[in-house]
Amino acid sequence: MDPQTAQQTSEQTQVRFQRIWLMAYVALFSSLLAFFIVLITQVPLEGIVEKRAHQQLTQQLYQDVKNMTQQMGLSDWLAVENVFPKGVRVYPRAALFSRQSLFAPARAQLNPRFRPYVDSIGRMLRRLELAQFQQRYAPFIQPIEARGYRVLLTLRVEGHTDANPLHPNAPFKDNVTLSVFRAYTIMRLLKQASLLPDAFWGIAGYGAMHPLFPDPTDPRNRRVELLIQPQMTILEGEDGAV
Repeated sequence: MDPQTAQQTSEQTQVRFQRIWLMAYVALFSSLLAFFIVLITQVPLEGIVEKRAHQQLTQQLYQDVKNMTQQMGLSDWLAVENVFPKGVRVYPRAALFSRQSLFAPARAQLNPRFRPYVDSIGRMLRRLELAQFQQRYAPFIQPIEARGYRVLLTLRVEGHTDANPLHPNAPFKDNVTLSVFRAYTIMRLLKQASLLPDAFWGIAGYGAMHPLFPDPTDPRNRRVELLIQPQMTILEGEDGAV
């Protein structure tokens, strides 16, 4: 065999060896990757059970609220959103206030034109049977409680104002205070129509901090929203917080 042929044979042998080594390396790496993937999927991650159940609970609650608004013919003017982990947001669509505002400037009294709409939301809450929340949603709540938590349902009414400054002689010192009183007005009417006890309710006021429209002084920013919140809390005697 001449030297040139011998060199070519040696180079070909080297290339074949490199290919075999590379294929073995790729196969080994793929096997290790598959092993770690299987290992990760088999090990339960801390906190994942209750968080998944909480998310599923919120999704089911959202679907129930949405279906009820459709059954009652409210969906044309009433919007429903899943805003997990905050809960389910329910609020009148902006088009409802195209001609009149929900509240007069610097006042917490509801415009009488919108009383039937508020009563309709209250009746919807009653038909959802939220007073039996623990029983109705037990399949989602039980896995959470098994992990050392409890689930409480809160109906949180949130008030908002426009950014127009209040007159010095106005009955409220600032827009945040005004928004709290507006939330209380709506909460009182919803509680009356829904027949849900005090323990379910909460209120908050944000003033003009979260406008819906580019112009913060737009009167359509005077609104109230409802958050239906299934909240996870640590059972007494447990360390940590959700």
